[in-house]
Amino acid sequence: MKLKQLAAAMIMATGSVSTLAATYDVTPLPVTDIAKSNFGKSIDNTGTMLTAVSQEFNPRIDVALLSESGFFDAVSTLENPEDAQQGIFTSVDYQIIVNFLQSNNNLGSTAYPALADFRSYVTDTVDAELVPGLDTLVEGQDIYTQSAESIARDSISRDFIVGSSELPFNRVSIVNEDGEDDYIIISEGLEQAYAQVNGQAIRLPPPDDLLNGYATAYAVNESFQVAGFGTTDFTDAIREDIEGCYDDEIRGDTALELCLKNAVYQRRSRGGTISLIYPLKVSSQIRPVIWTLNASGEIVDTTSYPLVYEPEGDQANAYNYGRAYDINNNGIAVGVSATDETLTLARLGGNNARERGEVAAVFANGETTELLNRDDNAQSRALSINDENWVTGYVTREPSSVARNFLFAYNLDTEESFYPQGFFENGQTEPAAINNNNIVVGASQFEPQISGRDPENHAFMYTVGDENIVDLNTLTSCDSEYLLVDAIDINDNNEIIANALIRRPAQYIDGEIILDENGEQDLEDRVVAVKLTPNPNGEIETCEEGDAGDIEGEKFERSGAAFSVSALLALFGFAGFRRYLRR
Repeated sequence: MKLKQLAAAMIMATGSVSTLAATYDVTPLPVTDIAKSNFGKSIDNTGTMLTAVSQEFNPRIDVALLSESGFFDAVSTLENPEDAQQGIFTSVDYQIIVNFLQSNNNLGSTAYPALADFRSYVTDTVDAELVPGLDTLVEGQDIYTQSAESIARDSISRDFIVGSSELPFNRVSIVNEDGEDDYIIISEGLEQAYAQVNGQAIRLPPPDDLLNGYATAYAVNESFQVAGFGTTDFTDAIREDIEGCYDDEIRGDTALELCLKNAVYQRRSRGGTISLIYPLKVSSQIRPVIWTLNASGEIVDTTSYPLVYEPEGDQANAYNYGRAYDINNNGIAVGVSATDETLTLARLGGNNARERGEVAAVFANGETTELLNRDDNAQSRALSINDENWVTGYVTREPSSVARNFLFAYNLDTEESFYPQGFFENGQTEPAAINNNNIVVGASQFEPQISGRDPENHAFMYTVGDENIVDLNTLTSCDSEYLLVDAIDINDNNEIIANALIRRPAQYIDGEIILDENGEQDLEDRVVAVKLTPNPNGEIETCEEGDAGDIEGEKFERSGAAFSVSALLALFGFAGFRRYLRR
């Protein structure tokens, strides 16, 4: 029996025909001519969607600064270096330059022009518009520097958007330790929360914004309350280091700007490997924060929430964190709080590792409340809440001594709870959002772990109260060319924004198709965001083997793809963020 047939039988058995019998139409977001890949972030009740793009076509290159940096002396692999110095790039040279700049920017280089890995767009299914975050316009030009990464995360409409953004990287003249005129290219701080209101970006400062602090905005409700997290305090040691930067005797020959930058982020070389460290961040206290704005975007109030425990002694000087990920129209936010415990977990596909204790938490009326029974779970995290006070998130449990995340749905008022089965017994399942129809969407492990290969995820839909989740791929047409790997958000019209895998001709950064030595197109797998729209006249289809929508066939065919889905998604949102930890 094919998977679509199995899904239909399961739907009949769970009694959710009225919700799930309609198929979904799949529409890619209109950003495929803007960037190679894009990743969905949210969809609101107006149909406004947010997506972050990666490998944006034809990025801005500051050729004068590139030449000043010594790039053309350092890189000898360009096809046509003379033309490149004039800003005329072959497709290969353009790709080499972009890869070089992004790689060096990710490692905290202060010599080369900064080029952001990700930028965000607001869109429907017709057009797309840049959400620049806190980036600034190039002096004398109507274009942005493209040096500041911006991740737009939630919206009320196209006119009210919240998210997180770097501050732009600028060339700063200094006198170096040898007394010579020099320069560095630096940003003025870590990741910042912002709201974009009527096209104007407004920084949402954390409660303690020492050197601009650190903050992220995740969600906004109809009362313009913005949920996220930010720095609320810093250790005495980092404050003393920063004060030392302003003392000429302590700072010595180091330029003030460089000293302050090193207090925020700096390169570290160990065993020949270069990495970034963040002294300011690891010396901070991070707490859930609710910013209350008015319709014009002015900040009316900022409230931070405590952890589920009060750090004391050495714990008070250690890195402690709480985060709010969503807020409903009742003003109730949900997220996670660190605990005073550490534990060792053997994660799926990984080795034993020490992890911080985490519990799902509710933030309301100035108080933090632990959501679930800690004795039942190794960890837990709340990710979304609707206006009926249904909360969804995941708990971490250890069947067969392997830690996996499992979906939960919990009602704050009735204390009802559900822990539905994934696609198979003990299959890892992580939700992303719940709408006011009590429908949850997310991603679930589609197959058991296979040695040497990351498990594949499929996007799912779950109606609170049902026993099982439903593979969204079974609700799309058999001729669909998209494999839905993660559902990101769902609005009250049951429209969904999801990430999908699709095979496309490989392209250079200028959009030109890459051809092999025989003049044939190379193909690569990409992750793209799509909108799923309910089709009330549709029917669940039974796919024949070999159909584009045949999930079994697609899974087998794509297992040998040029890039794995998990690797592409790990680049964005599921693993470490290139510069500042996002979660």
